[in-house]
Amino acid sequence: MRECPNCGYQDSPHWHPRIFDYEIDICRLEDLENMDPDLARELRYGYSVQKGVYAYKITKSKVVYRMHYPLFKVRGWSPKGQYYDGITSPGSAAYKRAVSKMSKLQIQQETLLSFTTVRNQNDG
Repeated sequence: MRECPNCGYQDSPHWHPRIFDYEIDICRLEDLENMDPDLARELRYGYSVQKGVYAYKITKSKVVYRMHYPLFKVRGWSPKGQYYDGITSPGSAAYKRAVSKMSKLQIQQETLLSFTTVRNQNDG
């Protein structure tokens, strides 16, 4: 959530920075429909919309991206260069490996639990 230092205006708490690209704020489409129904109706997948000082776009997974418009004119939705922790960075790769490992461990734990449950039912 951002706050203007001059006037004290606060963004809705539904907007939060995107992981690994802090210049883009994201929120769910359902939340945007409640905050700004007109903007939500304007958004179509594959197109950018400019409203006020921001550029907006929607993804296939119904996540709305928002970026300060002057910055959008310079870099677009995909940043040029490696000035931030991007999708191909070591930090991003480590994050993805950790999530993948946790998912595998959770699946193994669930499998073991179901095996133990079936075994206990057969013994009893």
